[in-house]
This record gives sequence, structure tokens and C-alpha cells, in this order.
Amino acid sequence: MKKKALYNDPKAYLKAKARNRRWSFTLKNNQIRGALVNGTLLVKEMRKNFELGILETYALGQAYLAVALLGANLQGNDYLTLEMNSSGAFKGFYAQTNSRGEINGYLKSFQIDQKIKSLSLAPFIQGGTISITKYLEDAKTPYKGNVAIKFKNIAEDLSLYFLQSEQTPTTFIFSIKFDKKGEISGAGGLFLQVFPGTPSEILDETDKIITSLPSLGDYFAGKKMGDDYIKEYFQNLEPKILDKHRVEFWCRCNSQRIADYLKLLQTNELQKIAAEGPFPLEIKCNKCNSPYYFDKKEILQIIADKKKEKK
Repeated sequence: MKKKALYNDPKAYLKAKARNRRWSFTLKNNQIRGALVNGTLLVKEMRKNFELGILETYALGQAYLAVALLGANLQGNDYLTLEMNSSGAFKGFYAQTNSRGEINGYLKSFQIDQKIKSLSLAPFIQGGTISITKYLEDAKTPYKGNVAIKFKNIAEDLSLYFLQSEQTPTTFIFSIKFDKKGEISGAGGLFLQVFPGTPSEILDETDKIITSLPSLGDYFAGKKMGDDYIKEYFQNLEPKILDKHRVEFWCRCNSQRIADYLKLLQTNELQKIAAEGPFPLEIKCNKCNSPYYFDKKEILQIIADKKKEKK
């Protein structure tokens, strides 16, 4: 992967990286489980690599925050994907994460032909589906569930997904704060899920807290830590922090993997590229937008390798 630099000062970058974390926790003696993520650097790096505008950043940034939260229970070689397919100007997104907290993904298409009046995605979505696919190491086949888009709001439609697919009341909150110059100052997400049998008074107390929570984008813009947020705002629900885990915009692409993808092209297509160029040939990874370059000699070598493999 090739990340575009955000910081000139290595120390400032390391400090920002240290704050990018996901905290897993429970409330009221394990009757509610939750996860909180500070994804400020995560979303900043994603935006920088893809060179996105404000609304595109807001859309894909929420997808990144969502998979950061959903990945809290992954182990070993498990990974999951979150995908939205929609009609209208916004065609959706693809995002994925693994147990190591590595996150990447892309916008499918987003055509904005008008001046942005708000950060709402609703005017750009006509309908479609949102789906989660889990690739668990010990499972023979992936588990995939999907739900029709109803609210045209990523957080609310994800909550609907869990209510319909797992019959579990779930809340998602995403917040991406932009300053007056349009730069990201803070980004965060919250996930809460109620287990069956939780008393109604606990549910009422949880709802009351949720409606009064401060903006996560504002909170993390102040360079604060997530465990302080959990302890302060959920103190009446006796929070117990279980784990703290890094999250990072990261992709395992490299020149060899991109070369392997080029091998999948027909030989005549590769020969046409070798004959006509232009060189260097630029190929970008769709999951992180990292550019990789190949000269004519390398394309000819890929053709030669294909021929050897056929023998």
C-alpha cells in the first residue's frame, strides 16, 4: 500500500495514530454490549488517498467507521465486508475489515451535480440494499445478510439490518466533523446492542443517555480518548471496558499482487498494451487507490509468465 502523507512531523503522526482506537465494552453487567471508535486519522487518510470531497468523505467515512465497529468480534483470519448498492446519484460503497483492525474500501460512484446544502445522503439515494458478509475462519461458507434501504441513512439502515436479520435492537451513531475550511477535525462511531431479556428500565435509561450524547466528531476533535467518553457518559450504566484495539486505513496490495491481476487479462489484451502503451502503465488498487506502475519490459514479462504457466 502507498499512503499519501498527512503529517510532516513524524511525532504528530504517531500521536494521531495512537488515538485511533476501538474500545469494546459492556453495560449493566453484560446486558448491553458496545463498541466505540475514534476514526479521525482513519477517515483523514482514506480521504487523502482517494482525494474525496466533503460529501464523498462523509459517505465513505461512515462505511469505514461502521466496519471498524463491526469488526470488534473478529478473530484470527476472520474478516467481514459491508456493502451498499443503491440507485440515484449515490451508487453505494464497499468496505472491509479484518481482526487486525485493517480497513479499506471504496465508493462505487457518486455524481454530485448541485451545490451541497447539507451532509444528508438521502437526496442522492433512490433505493437499494445494504449487506454484511462475514468470512469466518472456522465456517465452511460465508454468512451474508441484507436488508432493503429504508431510511436512506447509513446508521439507521444498519440498525434496521440487525433488527431484521438478527432480531436484536441495535444503535449506530456516526459523526464526522469538518472545520470551516472543510478539513476533518474529528471522526467517531458508536455501536450499542441490547441482549434479550434486558429490563425495560435499563432500556429507557440507555435511550435517555443516547439522546443526550455529545457529538463524537466534536469530542475526538479535542484529541480526547474513547475510554474517557465511555466512563463519563455511560457511568449510570456501570460500563466495563473489555478491550482496546487499533484501527487503521490499510490495504495489503503491492506490486506483485497487481501484476497477478494483470495476468488475468487475455494475452492479446496484454500484447496490445505492450505495443501501444502508454508507459508507465498506471494501475490503482480499487480498495485504497494506491498507484502502481509498470513499464513495457514488465508487461512483456507478465506475457511470458502466462505462456509458461500454460505449458
